[in-house]
Amino acid sequence: MVISMAILILTSQLLVATVGVLQKAIKVTQQQQNTINWHISTIQLDQFLADAYFTHHQDQDGSKITFRKPDTNQSGEEAETVYYLKRMKNEMVVVSQLDGYMPLLGKLKQLQLDYQRPFVQIDTTFTDQSRYQHEVFLEEQDEQAKKKTIKTD
Repeated sequence: MVISMAILILTSQLLVATVGVLQKAIKVTQQQQNTINWHISTIQLDQFLADAYFTHHQDQDGSKITFRKPDTNQSGEEAETVYYLKRMKNEMVVVSQLDGYMPLLGKLKQLQLDYQRPFVQIDTTFTDQSRYQHEVFLEEQDEQAKKKTIKTD
C-alpha cells in the first residue's frame, strides 16, 4: 500500500508539472499569435490608407477616426467613400458609410486612437494584457480637394 501511495504521489506531481509547462506554452503561443495578427493588421491598414486622407477625430464614447478615400461609383464616375477606423466590441475595424466592414484585429481589451498631424496613433491592449503601438501616415485633405468636395456636395 505504501508503494502504491508513493507511485500515486509521484504521478500526480508529474501531472501538475506537465500542466504548468503546458499553460506556459499556451501563453507564449498566444502572445506570438497576437504579435503576428498585430503586424498583419498594421500592414493592411497602412496599405488601405495609402491614398486616403483624414477628415475627423472623435474621442467621446471611444475613439473613432474618420477618413475619405477616392473611389469610383457604380456608374464609373469618380467619388469618395467615407470610412471610420474604430473599435466594435473587442475588434479594431474599418467601417464604410455604406455599411462595409473590414475587421483588422480581434481580442482587444482596449483601443486608443489619436490623430497627431499627419499620423494616426494606435495604442492597443489585448485581453492577455500585451500592448502594441503603431503610427499610420494619414495626411489631411488639401485645399484643392476641399474645394472639389464642396462643389460635388
